[in-house]
Amino acid sequence: METNRGLFYKYELLKEIWCEQLSKSTQRFLSEDYFKNFLLHHGSFCFYIVKTNDGSSQLMLDEEQYQAVKGRLQHKTRTELREIPSQIFADGKGNVLKERKSFLSQEELEKELKNLKENERTVFRRARQSASELKANLCQMVSKNPNMKFISYDVEIYDQDQKTILEIGYVKFTLKESDNPEHHHAIVNEELHNREGFDNKKKFKFGATKHVPLEEAVAFLQRYRRLRCSGDSLGLPW
Repeated sequence: METNRGLFYKYELLKEIWCEQLSKSTQRFLSEDYFKNFLLHHGSFCFYIVKTNDGSSQLMLDEEQYQAVKGRLQHKTRTELREIPSQIFADGKGNVLKERKSFLSQEELEKELKNLKENERTVFRRARQSASELKANLCQMVSKNPNMKFISYDVEIYDQDQKTILEIGYVKFTLKESDNPEHHHAIVNEELHNREGFDNKKKFKFGATKHVPLEEAVAFLQRYRRLRCSGDSLGLPW
């Protein structure tokens, strides 16, 4: 099987998803035992420590290792396991490969996971503090200009290559209670076949979703860059 060595999978995520999938089946204890004794099955693994774009560091597997783990656990439990959604590229920009690491025992592996989790909590705590400070500054700005306009936009790209645009959306609004926000959400027609991976859009509301050609979606992005938060509407047909 051909694999992409630039693609990485978070170890704890696949453990969580597959154990949850099997939690109500007769194979539950097999999956739990498998991860409790992971190095007995994969003692030769050299893991990857990747610093992700949120500032935390994660223990990762490459695609070849991921396929080996999935195949072994499927054989052990005789269950077709779901694909893991969160795949990332260590591109040296947003996600950086820090080091490769092997472990002599399961205890060493668990200790490393614990240390990474503590580091993640520190990173997120600082991020929340920074967000709180930004919020305070924003509130101060809005109090001086209650008619200030905001625009929040989202571009969703394909997990498998990190560059193909699948969806775009934006919400343009003020903080006045009587405000009627302007919002658009579009799915790129040419990429409808790319359906693999996790999709969070059920948690967000962009108004009516439209299917548009890629050319039209790109025109939207270019127009957005020009207008930013001006008083003009983006004036799209969708």
